[in-house]
Amino acid sequence: MGKGDDTMSSYIDNILMNETLVTVEEVVVHLKKFGLVAKAPEKLDGGAALGLKLKQNKSGGLEFQRGNEIPQIKEELNKGELFSIYSKLIGHYPIVGWLRPACSYIKRHAECRGWDDRVGGRTTALIEEVLKKVEKQDPVRGMWNVLQTLDGVVWCDASSIATGVVLEVGEVVAKDAACLGKNDDASHINVAELDAVTKGVNLALKWGLHNMCENRLCHCNKPDVLTRVRKSWLVPTKEHIAAVTHLDNSGVQELHNLHHMRVERTLYLVRKVDPSVPKEQVVRTCDKCQSIDPAPRAHEAEELGVTRTWEKLTVDVTPYSSGVYITMVDCGPGRFTLWKRL
Repeated sequence: MGKGDDTMSSYIDNILMNETLVTVEEVVVHLKKFGLVAKAPEKLDGGAALGLKLKQNKSGGLEFQRGNEIPQIKEELNKGELFSIYSKLIGHYPIVGWLRPACSYIKRHAECRGWDDRVGGRTTALIEEVLKKVEKQDPVRGMWNVLQTLDGVVWCDASSIATGVVLEVGEVVAKDAACLGKNDDASHINVAELDAVTKGVNLALKWGLHNMCENRLCHCNKPDVLTRVRKSWLVPTKEHIAAVTHLDNSGVQELHNLHHMRVERTLYLVRKVDPSVPKEQVVRTCDKCQSIDPAPRAHEAEELGVTRTWEKLTVDVTPYSSGVYITMVDCGPGRFTLWKRL
């Protein structure tokens, strides 16, 4: 570097040509002028480009498939080898489908910390299950030549596990994406769905789309597979360690203070941690919640009347007709009352 052009060689990979505009011979001659030798040209149909296998469908469009072999696993895997398998499964493919949340879920729940640590039997069984399913039904496939346009449709969905986004251009799926939620995320499902919409809009902008619409509810929910994993994976196994915990009032208050949800939602989140917790008055004693939507507070029953005049007074605000009045009542025998309009 810095000593001239002889210190390094030039290299160009995958030159895509339109033979209606230029011939192969012209490109080869042009490359030779710069000392570049070209291999024999290949047609896109039945060939490969940018790491994708291409094949022409019945309608004349080019479809891509996985360009590498499905990886095989050894009897014992460490964390580094596990992540390497996932890189080969997902790679740079624009459409991966259910593989995205499946791989992310297994990586997060792998029973290891360091890169050289061996993964447990459960993780090995899960990745074997994924590889068998990929061999039978590989989700890596789609249209290779997507229409260049400014219009598109963003499909969004969310669950308690992940958010999913599918980008559709010209009635063809161009890209999908998925993101697992945080383990300690206690956000309402509406917040997760809004997050999915935000990710979808950002993805569309990266593709240069300016006119887009968001479709979330339809008879064909395209991003649904991006937000789920197999139900059997979510069932605790015998290898898991069971931990018992009990929440006191301060623990319940801490969970409520995450997002200041109402009574029913707070109770739902609390019982996820400790099912024995009864319905407490956490929201009723929260100053922030009371400032927005005050809940009625019950007073202890007692006798307000007294035997002496002006010994005890009651004061309240009373709406009457079109006005509001402050009222003061003597609790003595006379029940003398004063009203003053506010």
